[in-house]
Amino acid sequence: MAEHTDKSEIDRLIRLTEELVERNALLQDQLQEQDRSRAALLHLMEENEHVHAQAEQSRREWMAVFDSIRDPVFVHDANYCIVRANRAYAEHAGSDIAGVLGKPYWEVFPRRSGPLPHCQIAAEDANETLVDEFTLESGETYISRAFALRDTDRRLLYAVHVIEDVTEKRRAETRFRLLTENASDLVAVLTPDGILRYVSPAVERLLGYAPEEVIGHHMAEFYPPEEAGNVEHALARALTETNATHKLSHRLRHKDGSWRHYETFGRNLLHEPYVRGIVLNSRDISERRQAEEEIRRNREFLAQAQRIAHLGSWELDLTNHRLLWSDEIYRIFEIDPALFRPSYESFLAAVHPEDRAMVNQCYTEHMSRRAPYDVTHRLLMTDGRVKYVRERCETYYEEDRPLRSVGTVQDITQQKLGEIALSRVNRALTTLSAGNAALVRASDEDALLEEMCRVITEIGGYRLAWIGYAQQDARKGVRPMAHAGFEKGYLESIDISWGDNERGRGPMGCAIRSGTPQVSRNIQSDPRFAPWREPAIDRGYASVISLPLKEEGAVFGALNIYAAEPNAFDEEEVRLLSEMSEDLAYGIVNLRARRLVSESAQRLRRSLEATVEAIAATVETRDPYTAGHERRVAQLATAIAHEMNLPPEQIEGIHFGGLIHDLGKLYVPAEILSKPGRLSPVEFELVKQHPQAGYDIIKAIEFPWPVARMVLEHHERLDGSGYPGRLMGDAILFEARLLAVADVVESMSSHRPYRPALGHDSALEEIERNRGRLYDAAVVDACLRLFREKGFSLESHPH
Repeated sequence: MAEHTDKSEIDRLIRLTEELVERNALLQDQLQEQDRSRAALLHLMEENEHVHAQAEQSRREWMAVFDSIRDPVFVHDANYCIVRANRAYAEHAGSDIAGVLGKPYWEVFPRRSGPLPHCQIAAEDANETLVDEFTLESGETYISRAFALRDTDRRLLYAVHVIEDVTEKRRAETRFRLLTENASDLVAVLTPDGILRYVSPAVERLLGYAPEEVIGHHMAEFYPPEEAGNVEHALARALTETNATHKLSHRLRHKDGSWRHYETFGRNLLHEPYVRGIVLNSRDISERRQAEEEIRRNREFLAQAQRIAHLGSWELDLTNHRLLWSDEIYRIFEIDPALFRPSYESFLAAVHPEDRAMVNQCYTEHMSRRAPYDVTHRLLMTDGRVKYVRERCETYYEEDRPLRSVGTVQDITQQKLGEIALSRVNRALTTLSAGNAALVRASDEDALLEEMCRVITEIGGYRLAWIGYAQQDARKGVRPMAHAGFEKGYLESIDISWGDNERGRGPMGCAIRSGTPQVSRNIQSDPRFAPWREPAIDRGYASVISLPLKEEGAVFGALNIYAAEPNAFDEEEVRLLSEMSEDLAYGIVNLRARRLVSESAQRLRRSLEATVEAIAATVETRDPYTAGHERRVAQLATAIAHEMNLPPEQIEGIHFGGLIHDLGKLYVPAEILSKPGRLSPVEFELVKQHPQAGYDIIKAIEFPWPVARMVLEHHERLDGSGYPGRLMGDAILFEARLLAVADVVESMSSHRPYRPALGHDSALEEIERNRGRLYDAAVVDACLRLFREKGFSLESHPH
């Protein structure tokens, strides 16, 4: 019995020992699993730090693409209202850029009861850079540097504020710490054959699976089939390269069936006793991928915007003298990037030799003054062509050491040439208008000649004007009759003839002999002008036009006009001045016959109409898709005016206003005017500037009617929704309200590159629907009567 008891006790002890061994093995496995988890988490922290550093770098690159100026910058007008702001400023204000425009800056950022102290000084008459320091309630300290931009009368136009955040380093450290503390990535452990042996709890937050739904499955179940090859290749490399970290970008399937973008770092830790697997650290980069795609789109948008605006950007690293150009600058300079390494010296080499010293001086002075500069200069192309560019620059410093210069180069050749051409046409047109006014007032021939010369120099801005009559003597001399401007004894020294001899082969002699205008566009190089070159150059004359004066086809004298700049008197200027000389001759002849007043008034009207039609034709050459638009608007506007029984003088003014109401489109790039698709917001903003641009072109011309205001206000609407002034109701000129209706009806009835013609019915429905809200009720009623009761229709035209 005792033997049996001892055997039972031994069996019990054996079983107890076996249980202890099993429990010990289980505890060993649990300890190993804990060690593996600890190692994986340590690896996760290591990879987190690396990935966070990459995220910070990506953020900086993204910011650099959109705004090379990292500090908040804004521009306000004389009323302290914001007209421009960079992205950094909008972010500080807690808004987008559109949300801050038009507001007084102290209501946006920095929030104050009024302007910064030195900003008020800048509004008075300060030239130097003005600095204000302020601290927000949050404890952030900023420095604002203000630069005043003034007109020629020293009136403040704009002020530029550059705001530096002196607490940015501490803020960056705080943001980085918060980002690190709140980061949570997906950690997994794979067996050599790709089975998921462990996943962290983050899998439920990131992919919607509970850990037990994933463990034991092959990783291929969660990858898209088209990426299986890349994943298997990465796994194979991890198996063969111990301790090496491998990176892979891929997608993972969410439990809801969607695909998320991940970046995974894998490391082979099969040899680690507490891991014995391949550790994966996966981060959801879907938002980053979206941001990268947004950056790519924005880069394309920025490049497109630069191409449209002909505006390139550059950056000069002053520590290593490395110069970076955007693609648009290469296009402006007409240089192949593959064959050229940009440098400051090579940039200067492309500048026109006559402007090179000035450009270099601007940059040098900008460095010494630490103030931005804005300069317009010329580029000399390899084939001899000249381009005009506008260059802006600002340099950034670290203490007293300059770090980098950042700037832009904009090709303004077409704008500059257009400005020069328009300036000359405007000068000639102003002179023509004032000359015709002098003709109307004249009652004496000598007084008329003197007044005409005065008008040409004082109103037209030409250097010298004089009138000579051909003498019918043996020498065929020319007798000066009148002059105005900078003369200083010039007429006494020149001894001009109109005979076929050395002193008769200049512009005036040829004009009298041939009866056609003669132009010397460069006195210094024109061999015909050799006998008078020195006295002319001494008095600042660079070019001259001689215009014959005729009576019944016979030349009796000439009008001579001198300009201070070479290459003056282009084709349009010659045409207008020729018209003026014809008017002058006509006035002289009619004064002699005592019949000037009535006939000159008629010629004035014809001159104005021909000039206005010429301007309208110029606009049409820029926008062939709307050719005839201005003429048809003028036709409809005149018909509406007749229907409303307006006075004849007012109707005539409306006609002229209609002919040139879109003159400002000369300043809109042709590729935007003829674009077949919908305009982008940037492009539409450019188009909306044309009323103001047209007004600026003709505001100095003394029309008998308020034509300039018609041009400026024809896109205004009664409810204030129009542009550019957002005027309301009776604040809008009546003639402009009338033109607005005619413009809408003609535009909707006609073909446009971005849509087919909508027809008269749609156009009439539009003005009837918005009668009294957008459009003048009386004008709309008159227009509707014309079409619906009197059968009016716009003249047919090709589409």
